[in-house]
Amino acid sequence: MCRRILRFLSDKRAVSDVMSATMLAGTVVTLSLVVFAWSQNMSSNYNYQFGQTVGTEIERLKEKLVFEYVYYTSAPKSISVYLLNCGTIDNVGVLSVYVSNSSWLQNFSGTSLKFLNGTTISDQDLDRGEEGYIVLSLSTYLKDDALYSVRIVTVRGAIFDSSFVA
Repeated sequence: MCRRILRFLSDKRAVSDVMSATMLAGTVVTLSLVVFAWSQNMSSNYNYQFGQTVGTEIERLKEKLVFEYVYYTSAPKSISVYLLNCGTIDNVGVLSVYVSNSSWLQNFSGTSLKFLNGTTISDQDLDRGEEGYIVLSLSTYLKDDALYSVRIVTVRGAIFDSSFVA
């Protein structure tokens, strides 16, 4: 009996098979945990980016600018565009304004928003219910009785169009 125990303890063949199986299982478990952690991180990043994109799109859809009046002056060649923020979100800033007809397009960026009393709006955006106007200095005269379009692009990317006859 003692000889059998000694032979069992000295026989290393079975031990090496068990050790290799254990090491293989440990390696597989470790690699699977690394892949799981990486996929969780990527999923979290995608969810965060998706949430940011959806939030931005919702804010853009809440913007609503109404053209109250568009007035053309030929003495100093300019267009005054009167706006009202009737949307459900504050801080609607104007990024750029385009004036065009069928043959030309003029871009205005860095325009200055003013209140109806003529004072410049300090934060350069319209809150809910606020009215303001923009004066656009033109490089060319507009033809009388011709149709022109005004397009306003906000900071969030919303686009508002209106037409007027000079």
